[in-house]
Amino acid sequence: MRVYRQGDVVLKQVNDLPKDARPVRRKLRMRGETGNPHVLEGGHKLYRSGNQLYVVVEEPCRLVHPEHQLILVKPGVYRVERVRSFDLADAVAKAIEVEEREYRIDSIREVFD
Repeated sequence: MRVYRQGDVVLKQVNDLPKDARPVRRKLRMRGETGNPHVLEGGHKLYRSGNQLYVVVEEPCRLVHPEHQLILVKPGVYRVERVRSFDLADAVAKAIEVEEREYRIDSIREVFD
């Protein structure tokens, strides 16, 4: 099975579309983390199954993005995934912020109880 990755967009080849997949009336264009779009150029069709996107590449296509090298995608069925960078320091800071907010709310409740 083929896997293509360009920045935070990943195309993973699958055997077939899910039975409940429905056509989407647009072409593959996904905004990257920096705001620039990843665009699949050439003959392809998009499908959605629940929250998951799939793309059927009918002929060799070009996956383009201004900050990444061009990728040639071979015909096939692919699950479209997004990979986001994980910043441990940012995640810990957000968790502490939530915990502090919950502590303040509990302290306020104690005052009014």
